[in-house]
Amino acid sequence: MAGEVIDVGAPEIGGYRANSPRESMWAALTEMHSMLWVYERLGFRGLRFPRRLSAEERDRYIREVSDYCRLFPHDEADLPASMADLQALYKKYDHLFGVTKTLSIIPETGDDFHELWKSSIQKNYHPSQRKVKRQLFFQEGLFKLIAMSAVSSKTRRNSGVTPRREKMILAARFAMMPLIWLLQRGPIERYFLRMMWGPDAVDLVRSARRLHADTKRARKHSARQARYA
Repeated sequence: MAGEVIDVGAPEIGGYRANSPRESMWAALTEMHSMLWVYERLGFRGLRFPRRLSAEERDRYIREVSDYCRLFPHDEADLPASMADLQALYKKYDHLFGVTKTLSIIPETGDDFHELWKSSIQKNYHPSQRKVKRQLFFQEGLFKLIAMSAVSSKTRRNSGVTPRREKMILAARFAMMPLIWLLQRGPIERYFLRMMWGPDAVDLVRSARRLHADTKRARKHSARQARYA
């Protein structure tokens, strides 16, 4: 995907190319940084409450995220090696973040993408889609609210959240902590993984967790051997 205009209301910010180093890098960085926020603010460790990682762990995570970015088109000079580097990168590209009333306008036609999307769904509605509608309720209602409570305040503002709405979102996070814990229990987690991403995703997550556990055991074993050598 490519275009000469990102926002018809702000043509001065230029265009975009989905496969360009800039867009590819930011797609990966914002995805992975959001995952960190969600893990730190919503991820339970058994019965232990979510907590922020140490500064060293956060920096290591960003370095590993940069390795992930290298799988796609990227500008090596921009890739962050620490959380401080990432914050500096946000400042450098700050003019490209945010939401406007014209952002969803399709430049070629003048149609509003969101209205077009809703209209298309209504025109093609069939009772067989009820199961999907239930999942959309969870994704666009409950899960979106929970996820929005985990990101930074600036991210919420850039998404168009008002100060009053932000207070409601943060209050809801604390009120829903028992539900957030419940959603992370095995059977429920696997159900939503299957519904939202399909059985392959469940297998990939299971495999990744198994590899992670094996790696941790191997590291502990190596550390014990080194200690007693």
